[in-house]
Amino acid sequence: MKKKVKRGQKKGRPYTSKIKQAKVLARHLNGESDRKISKEEKVSRGTVYRIRNSTENAMLLQGFRDRILRDSVRCPRPNPTPRSREGRGAGAHV
Repeated sequence: MKKKVKRGQKKGRPYTSKIKQAKVLARHLNGESDRKISKEEKVSRGTVYRIRNSTENAMLLQGFRDRILRDSVRCPRPNPTPRSREGRGAGAHV
């Protein structure tokens, strides 16, 4: 049996704007705690957790992490030292 819904009654979670979500994610990437983020952005800790762990934002965060790792790992590779031909033995191909 279905429950009767009053007119004008909203169901589900209230909408969190994309701007607010971006601010929360940026603060999270900067290493701030969920409590501090929720206090300063005036949203609940549950909302911060939900924003952090939503599928869309999780993929976005992973992309940022991959980019940071890729940029930090890029270092010039040393030139390999040329091998001398000495010491290969009489039957070595050149």
